Amino acid sequence: MHSKFNRMMRTSSLTFATVGLVVGCSSAPKVSKNPAEEQSLQAKAAEVTSKGQTESAKAGGYDPVAFWQDRNKVSKKWLNREVETGILSKSQKVFVVDFKVRFHRHDTSWLNSGTGLSDFLSDAGQDHTGGYMKTVSIKEKKAIHTITGENPEVFQKITDTLYKNFVAQLETAGYKVSDRSAITYKDMIEHLNSDKMVPSPQKGEGVVEIYAPTGWKLEKSTMDTATLSAAFGDTVMKLAEQNSRKVEESIGVSMAYDVDLGEIKDGKYWSNISTRGSMAFTTTYYSGVIDMSKPLRDGIQYKYNAEKTASDSNTFGRATATVAAMALGKSMDYSTSETFTMVPEWNQFENRVVEHGSYLNDLIMERVRQGRDD
Repeated sequence: MHSKFNRMMRTSSLTFATVGLVVGCSSAPKVSKNPAEEQSLQAKAAEVTSKGQTESAKAGGYDPVAFWQDRNKVSKKWLNREVETGILSKSQKVFVVDFKVRFHRHDTSWLNSGTGLSDFLSDAGQDHTGGYMKTVSIKEKKAIHTITGENPEVFQKITDTLYKNFVAQLETAGYKVSDRSAITYKDMIEHLNSDKMVPSPQKGEGVVEIYAPTGWKLEKSTMDTATLSAAFGDTVMKLAEQNSRKVEESIGVSMAYDVDLGEIKDGKYWSNISTRGSMAFTTTYYSGVIDMSKPLRDGIQYKYNAEKTASDSNTFGRATATVAAMALGKSMDYSTSETFTMVPEWNQFENRVVEHGSYLNDLIMERVRQGRDD
C-alpha cells in the first residue's frame, strides 16, 4: 500500500476538541466563535473521548482522543500546509465544484531468492590435474501482483457517503453549501455540459478507478495524467474563481481522496486500507490546498478471499540463466510472476473505508476552522 502512495500524489482531512472537555492538556483548544459549531464540536469531542481510542485508528497511526482533546496542537502535526488566515472567511457560501475518490486496486512487490551452482573449471595454469570449484548463483526475481476485486456498487456508495459527510461537516462549520450545478456563471454551465467532462467512474493509470458522486461527471483533464497527480479539475476550479470575482462572492472547494486497498509485505498480501485526501479551495483572488503530511494507514485487515489467477514460472528464462551462469561464471537472474485476485468481505470493507475517511475529514475541517478569522 505504501509503495503505491510513494508513486502517486495522495491527500486529505478534518476535526476538533474543546475547553470544557480538555483535562490535563498542555494547551487549550481554540474555541469557535460560532456557537452552533462549537456546540457540535464539543459533542463530537465528548463522544470520541468517552468511546476511547479504536483499534483501527490506533493501527492507522491516528489517535482521535488526543486530537479532540487538544485539536490545535495535534492537527499541526498532521497537516503540512498552513492556510492563510482569513481566506476561508471571505464568504459563508461554498460551492463544491469537484469531488472524487480514487480506488487503487493494485499492488506489486518483488522478491529475490537464489540457488547456488558449482562450475568445475580446468586450470591450465596449475601443475595439478584437477581444477577448482567456482560457485555462482541463479537468482529468481518474483513479482507478486494483487488486484482487489471490482464492486462498482460499493465503490459508488462509499463515494456518496464521503461526499455527504464532507458537506455535512462544512455545514457544521457554518457554511451554506451547494454543488457546482447551482452556479449560474455562464462559462461554468457551458464547461459542465461540454465534452471536457466525462461520465463517472473512469479507469485511471494501472488498476485505478475514479468515482464522483452519483450524477456527477469527472473533468477529462484529470484522467489524462499517467501519475494521476492532478487531484482536482483544473478548469472547474478556475471557473469557480471567476464566478467568485464576476458573479457572487463565494468559495470554490474541491475534494479528492485516495484509497489504497492493500499492500504486499514480506511476500504476503496484507489487506490494509490506507487513505489520503486533499482539499483545494479558491476565492476571488486566492487559491490554496490543504494536504495531509502522511496517509492514515489501517493495520487491521479486512476479511477477504484470495485466488491465484495467473502464474508464470518462466522455465525458459531459468534455463537460459543457468546456462549463462555456468558459461560466464557470473551470477544470473530470471523473472517469474504470480497474480492474485482479492475479494473483500464488502460490508466490512465499506465500513472501514468510510471510517478512515471520517478521520481524514476531521483533520481537514479542523484546518479549515483554524484558517478562518471569525
